[in-house]
Amino acid sequence: MSKYMKHKLIGALLCLIIGMLILIYIFFGKPKEETHSYLLGFILGISMVAVYFLTLVFSSFKSKKIKYHFEMKETDERYQYIYHMAMACTFRLSIFIEAIASIVCAFLNHMQFAQELGLLVGMQLILYLVFYSIIKIKN
Repeated sequence: MSKYMKHKLIGALLCLIIGMLILIYIFFGKPKEETHSYLLGFILGISMVAVYFLTLVFSSFKSKKIKYHFEMKETDERYQYIYHMAMACTFRLSIFIEAIASIVCAFLNHMQFAQELGLLVGMQLILYLVFYSIIKIKN
């Protein structure tokens, strides 16, 4: 099994474990109605991710063509470049959305949400600078 497929399998198993733990909490913890609805939606989303990853892994076991395709992804620089650019765009967009949501919450006088979103944006930017510095020093 390739490194890429091992990561997908581990990701799928982690998603399933987290989903099951939250499901156990829902049945035995008796959360509030708002929390209950949120957690059910979260479980649905994380379960779909797990099913997707497991489908990828098991389809690579059945088909040599699919397995070869996934092994090529590990060494193909074009794929790695596309992957990193997609992650970078996702990061930028998520910070932008969080910042806008924080400003909107502040104008709507929901200061607790505005502060929490602002804190998240700040933490993400600090982490970005830390990792940027580490990668810059290594290269």
